[in-house]
Amino acid sequence: MLGGLSDFAFAQVLDEHSVILIPREYIRDDPEQLLRREPSALCCFRTCIAYELLGKDHPNIARYISRDAWTGFPILARPTGPPLEVFLDKHRSKMFSSSSSEVNTTYLPLVLNWALQALSGLAFIHSHENFYYKDLSIYNCWLSSDLSLSLIGFLNADFRDQQGCLHAGFGSFRGPTLRLTRIKPHASVKSDLFDWATFVYTLMTNKEPERDPFNAYLDVPKQIRAKDYPQLSEHLMGKIVRKCWLQEYQNAMDVRRDVAAFLLDSGFEVDGDGIRGFVPANIPDIST
Repeated sequence: MLGGLSDFAFAQVLDEHSVILIPREYIRDDPEQLLRREPSALCCFRTCIAYELLGKDHPNIARYISRDAWTGFPILARPTGPPLEVFLDKHRSKMFSSSSSEVNTTYLPLVLNWALQALSGLAFIHSHENFYYKDLSIYNCWLSSDLSLSLIGFLNADFRDQQGCLHAGFGSFRGPTLRLTRIKPHASVKSDLFDWATFVYTLMTNKEPERDPFNAYLDVPKQIRAKDYPQLSEHLMGKIVRKCWLQEYQNAMDVRRDVAAFLLDSGFEVDGDGIRGFVPANIPDIST
């Protein structure tokens, strides 16, 4: 099994090149299970529709191969690296010192790379009308062997198919509770960018941004309406993250322009969807 998914499904390895997304209630030796309309099964079926609607691959979205001939569940290309959450668990003590809640300078370029790559995936998704990812978090990403990042689509996405039918995701219970969709039930470009900001904040600080983590589900709507978000240092893209939380950006490309300008001011340069000249393998003691 592979991690890196929402709470609705898991990835089962088929062979060295592919995995299949399986609903959490699914029992392989029970064919009657296929007839059950469990939310998790609907998420898997809807994932196939979403990928087929997009119609082409993107380097920062896990590659779709086909529907499984027997179950109809989505078959994806097997990642060559670990789920992001597994990598973070393994390297957390190297990324964050006991005396600081900020990612150290050694790993900062890697986190900036991931932020760019996640943003690139969102921009591609948003280039399709009425299509929103809705569920960006550290639990919905896979890494390749070179540590580039891919979003795993599209278990909880919101989109309209070619007939105009709305496919609305259920929303995941994994990951941060601070989501714009807690007060605005319909996903949008701004809710995806809000989630991207939360994703970046989590990677930069090893913390989630809820102000009351023990009462987050009830408090988050109040937190969003009060615009009471934690501070993130400017050298960690704090201004950009806050603008996303405040819904001041209209699209992902506007965010990308500000990220590119931030990187240039910080001594980096954007090359495609990454930092020019940055080779993750050169980080000391790094491994997948």
